[in-house]
This record gives sequence, C-alpha cells and structure tokens, in this order.
Amino acid sequence: MKIYWSSIEFKYKKSTNKLEGGFVYAFTKALDARDALNLFLMEFEKKDLQIAFVEYVSQYDVELEWETKKQTNHFKALYKTALKDDSIVFDDFYSYKDESQ
Repeated sequence: MKIYWSSIEFKYKKSTNKLEGGFVYAFTKALDARDALNLFLMEFEKKDLQIAFVEYVSQYDVELEWETKKQTNHFKALYKTALKDDSIVFDDFYSYKDESQ
C-alpha cells in the first residue's frame, strides 16, 4: 500500500453557522488512486460533508519540497501519520461563508 493525497473542496450538508463549504488536504493509505478516492468519499459521508470538487488524487512524493521548510515538514508529518494509521489523515479544514446570506 502507498500513501495517496488529495486536495478536496467540500460543501456542508447542514449549514448552521452560514458556512457554505471549504477545502482540505487529505492523506490515506490505499492500493491505488481509485481506492483512495473511495476512502475519501466514505470519510466525507461520515462527516456529513459533500465533496464538491476533487482537484487530484495522487501518490504523495515524500521528497516534495514546499515553499518553506516548515510547510515541507508539516506535510511530511501528515504523510508519516498516514503510514502508521489506517484512517484518513486531514490537514486543517478551511471554510468559506455563504455570501448570499
């Protein structure tokens, strides 16, 4: 199994605080990208979130260098957690408001 990651935009199914949706990076251990996507879909369903858009699902390159050393270390830590864990590992959830209200 390998570690796959994704950038996912989501919508709240039940909005109680005027938040419409958001986005998050997610990591999981999977056989391939299709398996990872299915795991992401199931986890979002459990969280009562609807996936609006999946930018990509790809194998995470542990050698990837981000803009800063701090970012690189942050994502390596998420990767390492996903290696040890059989659940979905999420980065911070970022939300946006429904501007029509």
